[in-house]
Amino acid sequence: MEEAAQERRDLVPRPAVLWAALRLFAAFAPIVVIKVLLPLRLLALVDGNDARASDWLGRINASANAASLLTTCLLCSSSDVYGRRFALAVVSGGVFLDALACAAAPTPTWLLVGHTVAYFLGGSTWSLLALSFSAVGDLLA
Repeated sequence: MEEAAQERRDLVPRPAVLWAALRLFAAFAPIVVIKVLLPLRLLALVDGNDARASDWLGRINASANAASLLTTCLLCSSSDVYGRRFALAVVSGGVFLDALACAAAPTPTWLLVGHTVAYFLGGSTWSLLALSFSAVGDLLA
């Protein structure tokens, strides 16, 4: 009976893992909001023209994905040297810049530039996910 109770206690995540998951969720939530609001903001910038909004969204996503491809590996490898917290702070700063760019852009061109620069600074979903998995993996190891 005692062994079964101990096995159940062993399956409960440690408090450090739960706190890490909560921090990562708090960092990931703004990205979900940005991904939902970006097309709506773009539609407002092009005066409701669906075709122009779709064209601009394709350009923005292509440039942001290229920036993310270049920076995600660099951020993840540098997190091994400088620490996960530093890398997560850089990525969170990039996400914040992305939100500012989305909110303050007066034209679709400014939105494209701001979104791409934010992704170059690490504000991408892939950077955050990769660092999140690394941080949780460090805690579980």
